[in-house]
Amino acid sequence: EEIMSQVSRLIKRHKNLLEKVETLESERSLARTFEHKSELIKLKKEKLMAKEEITQTLKVLNDYVNNESLTG
Repeated sequence: EEIMSQVSRLIKRHKNLLEKVETLESERSLARTFEHKSELIKLKKEKLMAKEEITQTLKVLNDYVNNESLTG
């Protein structure tokens, strides 16, 4: 249960970051400052880290489920 709530939290965070990235990318044609580009890059990195955490957590969960089914 704890792992599922962690995955849920990570998915929400990833979705939020995705929306922020999309907003900044749409603003990019008008806002060409270094600060804007820097913020966009920072958010993209955070989004990627969240996705990697989701993948890693799901792998741990999958390994646990597979191990439990083998040991019964």
